[in-house]
Amino acid sequence: NTGNFAVNINALNTTLIGNPYPSPIDFHTITKNNVNDKFYIWDPQMGGSNGVGAYVTMIWNSSSKTYDATTSTRLVSRYIPSGEAFFIESLDGINPGNLTFKETDKNNAGSDQLFRPVYGNEKIRINLFAVKPDGTASFSDGVLTTYDNNNVNAVDKNDANKLINIGENICIGREDKNLAIERRQTIDGNDTTFLNVYKLKQQNYKLQITTESMINSSLYAILKDNFSGATNNTVLNMGGITDIVFNVTADPASYAVNRFSIVFAKQVILPVTFISVKAYRVQKNISVEWKTANHLNIKEYEVQHSSNGINFTKAATIKTMVNIGGNAAYSWLDVNAVQGIHYYRIKSSSFKEKDHYSSIMKVDISGINAEKNIVVYGNIIKDNNVTLQINHLEKGIYSLQLYSMDGQLIKSFSVNHAGGSAAQTFTINQYVARGKYKVQLSGKSVNLTTWLIKE
Repeated sequence: NTGNFAVNINALNTTLIGNPYPSPIDFHTITKNNVNDKFYIWDPQMGGSNGVGAYVTMIWNSSSKTYDATTSTRLVSRYIPSGEAFFIESLDGINPGNLTFKETDKNNAGSDQLFRPVYGNEKIRINLFAVKPDGTASFSDGVLTTYDNNNVNAVDKNDANKLINIGENICIGREDKNLAIERRQTIDGNDTTFLNVYKLKQQNYKLQITTESMINSSLYAILKDNFSGATNNTVLNMGGITDIVFNVTADPASYAVNRFSIVFAKQVILPVTFISVKAYRVQKNISVEWKTANHLNIKEYEVQHSSNGINFTKAATIKTMVNIGGNAAYSWLDVNAVQGIHYYRIKSSSFKEKDHYSSIMKVDISGINAEKNIVVYGNIIKDNNVTLQINHLEKGIYSLQLYSMDGQLIKSFSVNHAGGSAAQTFTINQYVARGKYKVQLSGKSVNLTTWLIKE
C-alpha cells in the first residue's frame, strides 16, 4: 500500500488496527486526533504456565522523551513491523478519534530509543514468573511505574490501562482501575504500590522486582504479603533486582487479588550500630551472636573468621531481617571449629553506605575437640618415678589409681589438673613387684585407662 490511510478509533474501549504498509512505521509520528500515544501489542511467547501469549503495553514518557514498556520476551518498540496488529484507545475515553498513516511514518531503520538506558528516571518494574516443578521459570506478565515531578498521582491519560491476558495477570491497582504502566510523582515521603494478581494456579510463582535510579533517593521499600509470613516484609534492593518466590495453595487467601503491595518510606541513613557482639563455646561448636541498631538499608551481614586476629575470611552470610525503626538480633553457629584459638568479627554491607565492622571476638577451644587420653612416658618403668601425660581434660580434681593384673589396688593418688594438657609425676613404692599394671584416671565424667610395665 502507498499513500495516506485514515482509521477511526472507538470512543470506548480499544480499537484493533494494523500497519497498512509493507515496511515498519514509527508509531510516535503517526498523526493522532484524540488518540493516546499508547498501544498494546501481542507477545505470543509470554503467558507463563499457559504459554498462550500476553499483551505488552507501550506508552510515551513526556519526561524522558521515549516510550516505556512492560517486559516482553521479544523486541517490542515504537517501530511496528509490516502487518503487525495493535490496540489503541481514544485520548479522553469519551469521544471517538482517528489516526492518519502517512508515507513519512515509514521507518526502515528500525532504530529504537526504548531500549537505550535513560538515566535519572526512577522506575520500578514488577514481573511475574510461573515456576515449574523443575525450578525453571517462564515469564507470565509485568507492570511498570515511573516517577517524575512532572507526573500527577491521580490516574490520567499518561497512565496505561491493563488489557487482561488469558493466563496469569499482574496489575497495579489504583482508583478502582487496573494499570499496566503508572506515572507517579517522585516519592517524597510514604507511598504504596498496590498489586492485583489474577488467574493464579496452585503452584510456585516468582515476583521479580527491579528498581532503577532509586538507590540515591533515601527510600526504603518492602514487599507486603497478606498471606505468607515467609515473604511478608521482604526488604527490596533499591539499586537492582529482588526475587521473591511464593506459593499458591488451595487456600483462597493465597490467590487473593490484593495479596501483594509495595510500601515505600523515607529513612534517615545512620551507620549501623553494633549494640553487642559475643562468641562463645557451645559443646564442640562456637556460637557467634550480635545485636544491631540503625540497620535500615542493610543488605546482609558477613561473619568473618581468623586464626590469628589479623587476616579475616568470610565464614557465613546472614540476610538482614526487617525490623523497621528498631533493633535486631542475629546468631550463627560455627560447626566446623577445630581445636585452637578463633577470632570473629561481623561486617555489615549496606545498599547505600560503606561497610562497617564490629569489634573482634576471641574464643579459645584448645583441646575441646581433641581426644581425651592419658599416656605413661616410656611405658616401661625402670625406677620408681612415673610421668603421666594428661591430654585435653577440663580443669579439676581427678583420682589416679594403680591396679595389679588381678585387680588389686596398689596405689591411689589425688591429681589437681590445671586444664588442657599437662604432665603429672608420681612415685610408686620400691617394693612393688615387677610386672604389668593398669593406670586409671577418673573424675569430671571421664574414666581413662592406660598401662605401664615395671622392670
